Amino acid sequence: MTSNETQGLRTPVDLTWPSAVGGVWLPFEAGDPVRQFATIMFIRGGLIAIAVTLVAGMLGALYSIPALAPSFQALGIDLRQLRPVHTTFASAWIFLGGVAVVHRWLQDYGGIATSGDRIRLRVQVVSWSIAGVGILATLAMGIGSGREYV
Repeated sequence: MTSNETQGLRTPVDLTWPSAVGGVWLPFEAGDPVRQFATIMFIRGGLIAIAVTLVAGMLGALYSIPALAPSFQALGIDLRQLRPVHTTFASAWIFLGGVAVVHRWLQDYGGIATSGDRIRLRVQVVSWSIAGVGILATLAMGIGSGREYV
């Protein structure tokens, strides 16, 4: 394939620029729309997970200040609730970021998504969403040991 051929892509791709692994990075817009959606969804999920991680971590740090601890306790917030939220979503951020990288790689080398790929993507997105909501709900209800990890 030369730099002027598109091989089913909407824009010409310059194949003279190698990636770090000896392949070629395609422009994001040149990828399959299903794989673009997957990459964006998992990046968004990772960003939401890191935001929850940071908020829980900052609240945990503020909780450790002796003058502020009674205020948190009056609101019903305890370090035993904050720590599992922080650690679980920190792990989820790492996993979701990794899945986003895999989907970006598939965008470059996986070709056009099949109907099976689309079903697997839907299952992945729904499963991660249910897991995140379930984790937050159970921890908010006080169900857990305080040592939860993904």
